[in-house]
Amino acid sequence: MNIEILNEINNIKSKYSSFRNKEDDFVLNAVVVKSVFYKNPSLNLQQSDLDDIVVDGTGDNGVDCILTDKNSEHNDMVFVQCKCYENITLDQVKAAISKMFSAYKMLKEGHFENFNQKTPTQYARCCDEMEEGAKIKFCFATSAPRSSMKTKSITNHFNSIKGDEDIYLDDEMIFFQDELVSSILDARSIMPCVEYDKILVDDPNNYLEYGDEEGIAVNISAYSLKLLYAKYRDVLLSQNLRYFVKNGPIDKDVDETIRNSPETFWFKNNGISIICDSFEQSGKEIHLKNFSVINGGQTTRKIFDSPNIDEANDFYLMCRIICNPYREDNSGQKEQFVYEISKATNSQKAIKPADLRANNREQKLFESALLSCNIFYKTKRGMSVPAAYSETYKNCDLSKVGKLALAGFFLMPGTSRNKPSIIFDDAKDFYRSIFNDDQNRSRNAKYISDLLYVDYYFDKIFIKQFKESIGGEESLNKFSGNTRTLVTAFVGFFAKYYNNEFTDEDLSYISSANTENIDTITKIQRILRKADNVERIFSNSTLNMDEKDKILSKIAKYAISTGFREYDAYVRNNNQDVVDETNWLKRDSSFYQILKCVLTDRRLGTWPEGIEELFLAKED
Repeated sequence: MNIEILNEINNIKSKYSSFRNKEDDFVLNAVVVKSVFYKNPSLNLQQSDLDDIVVDGTGDNGVDCILTDKNSEHNDMVFVQCKCYENITLDQVKAAISKMFSAYKMLKEGHFENFNQKTPTQYARCCDEMEEGAKIKFCFATSAPRSSMKTKSITNHFNSIKGDEDIYLDDEMIFFQDELVSSILDARSIMPCVEYDKILVDDPNNYLEYGDEEGIAVNISAYSLKLLYAKYRDVLLSQNLRYFVKNGPIDKDVDETIRNSPETFWFKNNGISIICDSFEQSGKEIHLKNFSVINGGQTTRKIFDSPNIDEANDFYLMCRIICNPYREDNSGQKEQFVYEISKATNSQKAIKPADLRANNREQKLFESALLSCNIFYKTKRGMSVPAAYSETYKNCDLSKVGKLALAGFFLMPGTSRNKPSIIFDDAKDFYRSIFNDDQNRSRNAKYISDLLYVDYYFDKIFIKQFKESIGGEESLNKFSGNTRTLVTAFVGFFAKYYNNEFTDEDLSYISSANTENIDTITKIQRILRKADNVERIFSNSTLNMDEKDKILSKIAKYAISTGFREYDAYVRNNNQDVVDETNWLKRDSSFYQILKCVLTDRRLGTWPEGIEELFLAKED
């Protein structure tokens, strides 16, 4: 085996105890995950993450890893197959990809009984994390050399078997030995910046200065940029907010310009921005110290990839070089300056809304409020979680809070799954209600801290036990895997109900409402978001963890059985317009329809006994 791959396998075994006694072919999965999908230094890969992501084993049906691509725009889901081979043939690669595709089809159709326990659980978890616009992507990686194999032969095979399925296997997701080693070296050598190098300009007298060596605007050689990326790879982009993210239409336009009219590139492209500690011009060379491309990662990568750029076929693009005024500072101002410039200059590729709120006053205050609930709040991506808060219900970030609030506070579980970014829509007032409400910030933090445990309990404890209990009930098995936010909404509803948030008139309206009518849905949402009396989910502080879990189990089973009953009725009544369980549960209207059944059960007195104990404070 290649020495770099073997070294990284041993590094994984040393760092992550759960991989310590595993065979090399199993650990290769973790190597691929770490070096391909978690090379960005802002992403912190925990052992618990790897334990969930790697599903390799008996009953995986050809899928070794399932993960959410945190570098993608909308949390794409990725299926990975790894082959720890000395040599591999094209037929073996095709067979592996075909098997992975078959496994995807089985999971999509809900045939979970064909898999080991981990695979459908992780699949459901990643489905839950996908946002509107997310893609399903495939990745193939092997320790074997490519030999004479062409990538086109592999992608053509994939396209021939996938048919109309909206799934992708791109060139960048195929890794033979050389590509894998390159990715490992990239990830291993990620530094804050490139220490020292140079870039070429068109004319030593053609530049625009800003201030006293504070910045300079020049036209740089595309070929010299290509050489820099070839030498340093993602280290060159280490202070950018993201690495290269494939974007079909934009990438195609860039490729066509480079190929057919490179002389127009300067007009069509926004260029790049570089931040550095210092720069010095010497003729046509600009020497840079401690520098990084902070805007223009897409442009840089496309220039590197192009076969049409070399020393004889060069062109120029615009470049801003910014000198960091805090280069000698160690108090954090230097990093803050880089962050602010990166955020401001990255407009071609959308920055996640959570990134733009990280430094706001209300986020700092909410961080303190959660800390008083023994919850560590990551206001920025890349923050390390202290060991004392390593349990998943003891730490969270803004995006997680937003999803939990939409499902368990505003009682919009479909939106929480399908469009969680709506929490940042100022017109909807969700963000202000959670974070900017000075009077109720402490209450909101307590409520969210309880929802964190509800989410943890469902994901890590309940769903595995529930699926084991129902055995081979295929339809219910598939449905239950999609009910994470539904269960959270049920818990939130009961918390509000037992704290008298809803009047009899409110409940009567929901019971008879037409849940397909937009105006009616809007009124239901106004009713359900009421929060004048509720303090937290676990109002009864005398309950221990086991007692809470028993009550949560009752609620989860009730939510699943009631929801499944309604979905079954929906399927029977809509033969011509049926969507699968996943998409049906992404509709808030489906939850409101389920809620009508819950209120009927209330009238009949058939709610699970004892659930009120979770939500009512015990009287002295």
